[in-house]
Amino acid sequence: MWLQNHNKEELLQAALERAQSTVTGAVSAEPAKPTLELWLVGLIMATLPVDEERRAAVIIGVAFADQAPFDEKIAAAIRSGDEAIRSNLVRLFAWRRAEGELKARLDDDSLSRAIFAFSAGLAGQLLYDPRPIAEIEALVAGVVASALV
Repeated sequence: MWLQNHNKEELLQAALERAQSTVTGAVSAEPAKPTLELWLVGLIMATLPVDEERRAAVIIGVAFADQAPFDEKIAAAIRSGDEAIRSNLVRLFAWRRAEGELKARLDDDSLSRAIFAFSAGLAGQLLYDPRPIAEIEALVAGVVASALV
């Protein structure tokens, strides 16, 4: 029985890591290039279910998020991944603010949480209400532009 549980946990962990790698890969791209605004739009678009691979990753992510309130291991893994991404965003925002590119009224932590929440919420909505990619890109660009002022 232990072996079955161990294998199940390993499979679940691998599935969660795969879903999280969609975002991690996008975050690791050269930050703020060519501009912070365009980079953020690209980051968010990379996390949305606009193709089969990303749709599968979002579905897995949503399934794990639904289990997180009932499973502390899953909650901790998601929390850790989220914190790492937000931490990177906060550092990026502080850098771009110091350089004069970012003038957002929100503090860097609140801005990172708002961008993160928008991205996750939109990803979930697109699972049941898919939209044309041009419409999604326009929405994302508008929200990002609004958040950065």
